[in-house]
Amino acid sequence: MLDRSLELQADVHRMLGGDELQLFDDSPRTLVTLSAAQTSVEHGTALRVVLAQPLPAAGISMMRLQHDSLTRAVWLLYSASDEQIDRLVAPLDAAAEKAASKLPMAQTMLDEIVGRSPHAAVERSTHFKDVNVPAPHPGSDAGKDG
Repeated sequence: MLDRSLELQADVHRMLGGDELQLFDDSPRTLVTLSAAQTSVEHGTALRVVLAQPLPAAGISMMRLQHDSLTRAVWLLYSASDEQIDRLVAPLDAAAEKAASKLPMAQTMLDEIVGRSPHAAVERSTHFKDVNVPAPHPGSDAGKDG
């Protein structure tokens, strides 16, 4: 798990331009994508701290957060509508919070980026979901969007 987290963080670091981050532009889409990608890096760092304790159950949770935030970054860049981006950059108030809560969950984001983004951008999140999300059991909500 630690090795996979480090590999994912290295990939994100490369995608962000390494130590020489240069944004394509300063559009709202670019800025919210950068924020989500940086959140993925932060979750990866927290994962390694948690595993050093060792707290494996908490580490697994952090790994899911790391992958979900990366999925969100890819979705924001390739699939989110301009209206969805606007919801995320609006000043935080009750109306903006309510609008942002209507954004899709991680599984829906993953479904939407498949075929719209470069294969490499989707590959890790798809693999993570396939390995870590349990198959639904009859009469259960397990494995549903979330």
